[in-house]
Amino acid sequence: MALQEQRGGASPDEQIVEKVYGDSWLATKPRLDAEPTAAGKLRAFIEAEVAYYAAHRARLLAIGSIVVNHRAADGSLRYPPSAEASVVRVLVDMLRAGQDSGELGDFDPLPVAVTVSYAITGALEQWVLDPAIDLTAYCDQLIRMFQWAI
Repeated sequence: MALQEQRGGASPDEQIVEKVYGDSWLATKPRLDAEPTAAGKLRAFIEAEVAYYAAHRARLLAIGSIVVNHRAADGSLRYPPSAEASVVRVLVDMLRAGQDSGELGDFDPLPVAVTVSYAITGALEQWVLDPAIDLTAYCDQLIRMFQWAI
């Protein structure tokens, strides 16, 4: 167990993850707030998340390593797949608001939100493996696909 964890504080790895995720949200939220429609918010979310990590590749690589390898005191993953819950919650709320306003169709927002979250993660993972991938084109394709689906 890390010394900081024994003292009750976040470990350096946890501080890095919290900082990067926090900075990503600070870059994304104004773009969401600027969009009046649910479809526009979804587009802005995908664009902002991909753009943030594209501009901060070293941060993406660092948190990727930490999230995959950092363990809790009992040996379990410190950041299991369920750690994405806050992102999924934002997306579910966004999609549900679009349904409530009549803008979006009838679908279960949870699987769509999870799929959007993992599609963004997948795009970034592909870019880590192959930096020559055109993230802008990849992002545009994701947006077209999800806007068609909703």
